[in-house]
Amino acid sequence: NVVFKKSANGKKGYWIIKGDFPKGEWIAGSDPEETKPTDYRDIFAVFAKRDIELSVSKSQDTIIALWNNFAVPDNSYFEFYLATDTLAKTGILIGKADEKDGAFRYEMTDTLPDCRYYLYCLRYDGDKIDKYVSNVELYNNKGNLAAPQITSAVYYTSPKKLVVEWTDVNPPEKVRGYVVRVRYPNGKDTIVARPYGNQTKAEIDIDIDIEKYPDFNVDMLAYTEEGWKSCWSDEYSTIVDVEERPLAGFRGEDDRLSIFPNPFARAANVRFAITERSFVEVALYDLTGRKIKILAKGIYDKGVYDATLRSDDLAPGTYVTRLNCGGKIEAKLTAVIK
Repeated sequence: NVVFKKSANGKKGYWIIKGDFPKGEWIAGSDPEETKPTDYRDIFAVFAKRDIELSVSKSQDTIIALWNNFAVPDNSYFEFYLATDTLAKTGILIGKADEKDGAFRYEMTDTLPDCRYYLYCLRYDGDKIDKYVSNVELYNNKGNLAAPQITSAVYYTSPKKLVVEWTDVNPPEKVRGYVVRVRYPNGKDTIVARPYGNQTKAEIDIDIDIEKYPDFNVDMLAYTEEGWKSCWSDEYSTIVDVEERPLAGFRGEDDRLSIFPNPFARAANVRFAITERSFVEVALYDLTGRKIKILAKGIYDKGVYDATLRSDDLAPGTYVTRLNCGGKIEAKLTAVIK
């Protein structure tokens, strides 16, 4: 970035060049071919960025920054900032230290608005400024919550409804509510719901253009009454179901297992219907009869349920999805393509 600054009297000015430069010798000045004879021109800086060997770590709630302080100038010092990404264009000033100190410590507090930060520092040496950025992730765990984990996300085109289910390890009394966000492939995202605490499922009325966005992800965070926020959860790939709930997808009255899409590449929705309260297990098997993973297991009341089958740890091929409902077995072939 190059910024022109005028002097106080407005008659003269100077250029400031800001950025991260590779180590080595640099000469900054103006281009003679682009300068008029009447313009003032001078080379004003020849510098080599000092390698300070910045090391950043975190012990409990304390950030520790260490650097090489051998043979440093007497008046050089650092300003330390917390940024929410490694671009570090803006940040929160958290302190200063003389370069000769060799160390800086800062205790993360509940008042920090975000849960994850990166440390960067500006080194001042006379009229020269260098910038150093650490890529170490620093989580503010003192007052923040653990991120909820999404277990299922299905968008039903009729009615237009996004159904998200999750688990949360935080104490229920600590969570005031959640924020659910849809993230599109073009980089845009939209907050679509703010469910209250003590919930693990949200049915959200939303009209999504699935022709334009056939694939989109969902993530969420938790927050407290005081406004503390967890990090965003891992993004979850949403299954788009063109069928209508609750019984669409079953081929007949006796059909109680449906897989959509099938074949699938990333994830499929496994829907199963329970006719009476029973012990239920939905599991995936390979063609040799070996159980690969369990999709659902437990006591279920009468109703229609959904489980997500993801292909992250599956090789391409044909598998068997089996529903065991009170000893009654129903199975269907499932194909994974990648």
